[in-house]
Amino acid sequence: EKQKEEEEMQSQQHKESTALESTSNTMTRRVCAATRLCDVTGFPSVPQHCIADALMAWDFLCTFHRVLLLQPIDLPDFCAALAYNPPASYGSDDLAMAPPVFLVETHLGLLRLLLQDEVSKEWWFSVIETDAVTADTPEVLALPSIEDAVEDESKNSGAPVIKVDMALLLAQSEDGLRTTSWVKSLEDIGSKKGKTVRETIKAALKLTGNKWVIAYLRKALSLFRSPSGGPSSTRRAVQWLISRVKEARPDLSDATVKIDEVNEQRSKVVEQSMIQMESLPDSAPAVADEDAMSDQEEDESDEESDDDEEEEEEDERVGNGKAQVSDEEQPASSVPQKPAPTLVDLLLPNEKPNEKAVYMNPFTWAQMTGATTRRILHRRKRVLNEIDDNLRASKDEPPLTVPQRREREKQIAARVLGECHGQDGGDPDFVEAAIEHLCSGGQYLELTFAQRLCILRLLIEAAYDSRRIHDVVIGNYNQRASAMKALEQEKRKAKKDAKEKAAADEVAAREKLAAEAREKFLDDKREEIRKLNDVSHELSDEMVESLTDEDILEFDEDIKADYEALPTPESFTKNAVSKMVERMQEEAAFDTDALTVLTLDKVLERERLHLEEMEGQLVGFGGDEALMDESLDRETIKAIESLRKDIEKAKVQAERLPAAREKAVEQLRDGMEDGTIKVLRSAVTAAKKAKLSGPDDETGGIWALDLLRDAALELENAKQNKKLIDAQKDLVAKRNKCFIRTEPVGRDRFGNRFWKLDHEEEGSVWAEAEYSLKQEGEGEYEPPPGYAVVVKDGKSITVGAPDREEDFLHDGGDMDIDACRSLSRMEYHSTGFSSRLVQNHWGCHTSEESLRKVIKSLDGKSGREKDLKSSLKESLEKVDRQENEPEVPATGDEDNPVEASEAVESDTKSDGDEDAFAQAKKEYGQAKDVSIENLDELSSALARKVRVRIKVDGTKDNDIAKYESGTVNAWKTRPEQREIPREAHSDSDDDEMETERQTETVHVPLWRVGTELGNVVWLESLDLLESMSRFEKSQSTQSYFEHDAAFLGYRNTMGRFCGKASEASYASSPVNLAKLMVKKEAELYPKLKIRSYDEFWGGSKSGERAAWTNKMKDYAFDTETVKQGLLTLENAFFQITGEFDDYDLPVQDVPEGKVILEDTAMRELIELESDKNVVGIWNRPASRAVFIEIVSNAATTGLLALALELLSRNTTKYLKKHGLLNTRTQYAVEEDFASSSRRPRRKNAWQSSAADTEDWYE
Repeated sequence: EKQKEEEEMQSQQHKESTALESTSNTMTRRVCAATRLCDVTGFPSVPQHCIADALMAWDFLCTFHRVLLLQPIDLPDFCAALAYNPPASYGSDDLAMAPPVFLVETHLGLLRLLLQDEVSKEWWFSVIETDAVTADTPEVLALPSIEDAVEDESKNSGAPVIKVDMALLLAQSEDGLRTTSWVKSLEDIGSKKGKTVRETIKAALKLTGNKWVIAYLRKALSLFRSPSGGPSSTRRAVQWLISRVKEARPDLSDATVKIDEVNEQRSKVVEQSMIQMESLPDSAPAVADEDAMSDQEEDESDEESDDDEEEEEEDERVGNGKAQVSDEEQPASSVPQKPAPTLVDLLLPNEKPNEKAVYMNPFTWAQMTGATTRRILHRRKRVLNEIDDNLRASKDEPPLTVPQRREREKQIAARVLGECHGQDGGDPDFVEAAIEHLCSGGQYLELTFAQRLCILRLLIEAAYDSRRIHDVVIGNYNQRASAMKALEQEKRKAKKDAKEKAAADEVAAREKLAAEAREKFLDDKREEIRKLNDVSHELSDEMVESLTDEDILEFDEDIKADYEALPTPESFTKNAVSKMVERMQEEAAFDTDALTVLTLDKVLERERLHLEEMEGQLVGFGGDEALMDESLDRETIKAIESLRKDIEKAKVQAERLPAAREKAVEQLRDGMEDGTIKVLRSAVTAAKKAKLSGPDDETGGIWALDLLRDAALELENAKQNKKLIDAQKDLVAKRNKCFIRTEPVGRDRFGNRFWKLDHEEEGSVWAEAEYSLKQEGEGEYEPPPGYAVVVKDGKSITVGAPDREEDFLHDGGDMDIDACRSLSRMEYHSTGFSSRLVQNHWGCHTSEESLRKVIKSLDGKSGREKDLKSSLKESLEKVDRQENEPEVPATGDEDNPVEASEAVESDTKSDGDEDAFAQAKKEYGQAKDVSIENLDELSSALARKVRVRIKVDGTKDNDIAKYESGTVNAWKTRPEQREIPREAHSDSDDDEMETERQTETVHVPLWRVGTELGNVVWLESLDLLESMSRFEKSQSTQSYFEHDAAFLGYRNTMGRFCGKASEASYASSPVNLAKLMVKKEAELYPKLKIRSYDEFWGGSKSGERAAWTNKMKDYAFDTETVKQGLLTLENAFFQITGEFDDYDLPVQDVPEGKVILEDTAMRELIELESDKNVVGIWNRPASRAVFIEIVSNAATTGLLALALELLSRNTTKYLKKHGLLNTRTQYAVEEDFASSSRRPRRKNAWQSSAADTEDWYE
């Protein structure tokens, strides 16, 4: 008992320590490198939970832009385009509701990629897939019971059950269509059970006319109630028969098979069947001749009586407690329910469209996107259903029932799209609602940002499965492997060079050690000879000083012997050599032959002694009054004055240097911690300016502070690493170009990931931090300065659909359910609190300052963070952002512009702009573009938020600019030469004749803005006020709109799916659709009018066609006009083709198109695409009624364009049926003659160069 109490106490202590450690770990998670405040935490109108998926979508579009024929776009512009909503001032006309060109080009590029791929066949026709299900329960997949499945698997499914003469059965003549019918009706009998097996066989008996097949099937039915048979025997008997018939009749599936081949195959089947019949026991049931000749009606009555008996038996079983399973409890099929056709589906042709289809254009892209994503999502439903079934089958779990299946299918969008789908409490069907909106002809811009992103993500998910992307990735993988080999070879070469350099340094160090030993030996012997000569006086002092090394060696045999016994270069220890190598590297870092390293105390002591020495020298000359002595010569006076100046300078430095040195030491420490060349070089320069190094008179070399020595060595190492990186730069670029997938650059100690996207600017790093869960009873969390709030309630960060853990976790076996559940959930969050995907905190570091703080927060010793720190330093080294400063006018200092610019830069201040800002408000406060709330109360512009405008490019009509938000962090004044107004210096009329204008120097204030994207912009007074006003409007009003934003001027120079750059913005306008309609009419009408005797449309007596054409050309500025034009054109073609006069169909009591569209069953039966044998352009009156209803209620040019293409296809089929499709009309002949006789003028050089000029946007 005592031992048990001790164990319980230890367990309690362990729990308390674990809890304490967990709390400490949580606090550490909240304050780490990944939770540092970022420069960019989101984009306007982009929900936080969508940032990760927006990054993924943008990265895909940029990575595979060549495959998509899509010009890349910056990330902020991508988000702005996807979130675009026209301002209210634009109204609701068709041009205002046109999406940005980038969105049109992107969706068309993805659609063309998908529809030209063979894999798209798998999902394009998925919405018409059905399963072999019962008529009563179409949603149920009738699977055999577990007992039947075990029984079927235990027996050989290829063995016969009933004896039959296959020669007579196959010799019986029967129409191939009837044979195919009864064979197909029995193909799925293996999935039937109970009453449905008999019903299936009865249905086949009615289809076949082969008496031997009828007899065989009756015999199989008799096995159903036999004690020695049962349902499984009946199923196996039927399966054996249909497999033999299929094998003997290959012509049923392939009409090209010759009769000789069929006979040969039949003989083989008969021979094999005879062998199998011989293996059956004598007690096996057999089909005799009298069975084939028996009366069918009697057998049918017997079967009915048998059915009654079985029903009674089933009733008895129910009474005994063995109740039948209801349809809802039966296993569900993996095939989702067939969706009802939408308006777009009705207008599309029956076959799968290809990338060159005429209805794949800027008009119809939104509707085609809806139809495509609808099919992709339906296919995903089936794939996930099959995954669920396989998971449950692997764990011996029962199949899903129909209600369970339908419940899961409702969450399919959340399972596919994850974070993009939204958080708890959102509409679970909003993705499918967006798809239905597009398929019904709705406006794309009426969708929310999340809906637009979901639709784009579905297209991208399908693109990842396409063969084209697969081939690109495989090609990249192979090229990446070769690039990796070349890079590894280069790294091995670099290592070899480093080893060779280390070996050379070691040899040089050994040589230097030996040389220093020899030099010291000779110096010592020379000193001994001097001392001996002082006693003996054998040699004069001049002779002693003139002794060479050779003379000293020859001076005495002992000296020579001792010299030869000196250590050789190879005899020095490794420790001594290493120290010498370090010393040589230190000397090389300062470019000197001798380096003396001092501590700061020794430096101060040296300076104090040096000052005392100079003061002593001055005292030796007579002190401060020495210059009063008139007897001093000029040289002495000059020396005294120089000495006094040096003493005064030393005293001034002694007062000023401590602060500068303290700052320099701090910079050195920061630079060594940072490790980048730029910071280290700046720190070393600052240290040298602070007199932390200087010439050493004793050694003739240089002395330096120990910390400066370390920083200089770190700088040399960074330079060597950069040199190595630059040498491998081309190979690394070649490797990175071979994209396979975007990988994080590293993880910190808590598993938070850091990302560097290849198509972003250098130095931009995204941090993905896990949210810490808010503890029960915990108040509002206040993070330390410089850190973001990453503490939230668990319910507020869960997104997507929950995992169905019951599919892979069950109570059987030795599995610890709780441990497995916790482990599986840790994939989403380290605490394992949720079975859903969890939202993380995202932010981007774009400025050098922000990224350096992240690097300082990382531990450079642990393996994981050491690699991450190295990668971030490498990214930081590549940053080369320029400051965007207004053009500097001439300052008058043309002799030394460098000094002038440095002087201006040195005036940069972080405070004291009150007077300059007051003057700016006075001059420009009333400007039309300046509207700032409480402007008069603002005293300074520093620390104010602004939205700057950076001009990118421009045309003769307008400019194109980028807008970035930022903060004013400094200001300065810049001298400019400005002309003095003439009236200010004119005293007489004679001055009017002056030709030389007078100027003055004016100090213009400039404010520096650091933007969120890491750029630096200098603003003048008016630009500053406009930027402040712009930011305030963007935050407070919905009407704010940047009409010249770069994403609105985007043009796709690669694909040009919207046509010419100058016409891309209006590619989907009603005017262009009207032009297309006129063109279609001009192509079809000249051939149609041949069939008409009454030229009511285009005859000389009727002006309807001319009026219609003029209206479409001159007045079709809105959708309503184009809609009426299309209805008029359809009515004209309908009358020309004879309406329904030649149809053998009743045209009375035709339901209205609205009624048909509202009835799901009737909508599934209607077909708008005309049959090739149809008399007119419509299959039946109901088809025309539906077409007119769709067109009459269409609100977008996309739906009207699809209707126009449908009308054109039906008319073309009509012409083809009547042999008029290739008829050459008078109009065509005249056009050919005109084109052949017309000689175009050659382009001059200017026109040729202008035609080849690409668009501005890259």
